[in-house]
Amino acid sequence: MEVGAATFMSDQPGISGAGAQKPKKKRIRNWTVEDQTVNCEFEQSRREAFSKRLMGSCLITLSSTWC
Repeated sequence: MEVGAATFMSDQPGISGAGAQKPKKKRIRNWTVEDQTVNCEFEQSRREAFSKRLMGSCLITLSSTWC
């Protein structure tokens, strides 16, 4: 950059000229014990369902390779 050259927001990478704002911070959720329990059960059922689907597709793939 030249000495004495004016620097504008549009000249800087990653910053747009008009209406440049800081990104909003994500909201931090305060979990209650009940929320944690419900979320834990939901995530466990989601993982189990994914595992079953994954095993099913693995069995189909393996059975087709052994024929």
